[in-house]
Amino acid sequence: MTQPRDCHVYLVADQGEAVLIDAGAGVDVAPILTQIDRCGVPRSTVDRIVLTHAHADHSGGAAALREALDAQVLASQRLRRTCATVTSGRQVSTG
Repeated sequence: MTQPRDCHVYLVADQGEAVLIDAGAGVDVAPILTQIDRCGVPRSTVDRIVLTHAHADHSGGAAALREALDAQVLASQRLRRTCATVTSGRQVSTG
């Protein structure tokens, strides 16, 4: 666990590819990045962030993690239609 509000972030990695499932609350993404490093997964292999839904504890860190990892943010059409994911005043592009 990185921060109490980041209890919903998962790293899935296999054979040189990695994806984050959800992005935490966005309070501080540095501990999430540290956990990726501690798992022995190169940050450069994390090229996708999949958002499951719009709750802040799942999507709040998407913008900052997208920038830190140069990753694409993926979300369902419904999620894109029903909310704009905003972190620190920046909208996350999910397209």
